Amino acid sequence: MEGAVEYAGQRRQFGRSIGSFQAIKHVLADRSVQLDAAWMLVREAAHAIDGKRADADVAARTALAAAADAVEAVTADALQTHGGIGFTWEHRSHVLLRRARARRSLLGSPAHRLDVLADRLLGSADLS
Repeated sequence: MEGAVEYAGQRRQFGRSIGSFQAIKHVLADRSVQLDAAWMLVREAAHAIDGKRADADVAARTALAAAADAVEAVTADALQTHGGIGFTWEHRSHVLLRRARARRSLLGSPAHRLDVLADRLLGSADLS
């Protein structure tokens, strides 16, 4: 995220930095909010696990879903912010995106993560 923000401030197009364009600003702001929200959920999950709370499993799965989605969204939008240079071997944006997408195979798809989370949340509920 920091690299995308820095690049958006340095890269100039049409006589001004690309970070001054509304589309770039909004994307970076959205991803910053998403990343901060994921970090808050990760911290909450850590507190739940450390405190051996009954909801620790749900807190951890919620954090996993949010963090995995945030990592993939942030790396994809960082690559888009970098434009063509992000696809070159001299830059690491494409490598970070590939790593984020490879983790999907380890952590399960977003739909799978949400299904498991829903099962945990609704496990004790009477759905009839």
